[in-house]
Amino acid sequence: MPAVLRAHQAADWKQFEAEKDILPNLEWMPSTSVTPGEDHTGFWGTILPVNDPFWNAHKPGDRWNCKCSLQANDKDAKPPKQDVAKNPKNKPMPGLENNPGKDAKLFSSTNAYQQKAYSGAKKAVANALQQQKITEPETYKAKKYKTGGVLETPEKGKQNKNETAKNKKVYSELAKLHGEHYRLLPVINVPGKKNPDAMNLKTKQLSDAKAPVSDNGKNAIQAAISNASKQKVQEVVIFLEKEYSLIDIRKGLISALQGDRAKTIESIIIRFNDGRLKRYKVKSIRKVIKIHQGKPKK
Repeated sequence: MPAVLRAHQAADWKQFEAEKDILPNLEWMPSTSVTPGEDHTGFWGTILPVNDPFWNAHKPGDRWNCKCSLQANDKDAKPPKQDVAKNPKNKPMPGLENNPGKDAKLFSSTNAYQQKAYSGAKKAVANALQQQKITEPETYKAKKYKTGGVLETPEKGKQNKNETAKNKKVYSELAKLHGEHYRLLPVINVPGKKNPDAMNLKTKQLSDAKAPVSDNGKNAIQAAISNASKQKVQEVVIFLEKEYSLIDIRKGLISALQGDRAKTIESIIIRFNDGRLKRYKVKSIRKVIKIHQGKPKK
């Protein structure tokens, strides 16, 4: 449904603006369509600041059924070729010239919904926007600790009420005792959008905190990593308040990361029940798994 897609794009843009202090650039990602249109292929790989005027004239979604996307990062800028950007054939289609994340309008005034649709179309668009809760960019309040750690919390938005206490406990300890820098992220009220718990401001990785309650150490670790991966995060913080054997923890790590499991996870932080902290690089664990899998069984 076009209206839903535009609402998703608006929510994404608000997130880009909210995080541009740490992820200042946007990269135009290739289309996921089996037969992508040629008019956008020339823009693939373009990397420019969030506030660059280019995004006012060109962006994924300015074609009906466009399946390109934007990804926030801190890579070096890479402008598009001038002949591609100035080609009149690459202008947005009618109704899609605007940025719904900036003007809170799902479609521009030239769209067919308003030009040819029924009399209640304008009201329907307004209702769709309200349902998607498109808001102003989030601002954050920072608390600094003597260790050099920082914990930022949203001033307007809120986290999932069932996880707020857990997230504050986990990430404030990392900031206060270990000098880490984290930003707690508010819930994005858009269907299909994931809601990571936080962002690691040092590594710029999305983070999810898990506090297992299982009595089985292997299952606790494995489930924590698997569930964090579903949130499409790169980091998982496993906050243990129960004592598990190192053997069970190792088994849990191997089970969670073998094969093509937990593809998004790049780093794992385990906080043991005695307060110790240990960091694991997932690439290193996967290498160990491959080595052991390659050994002949005795």
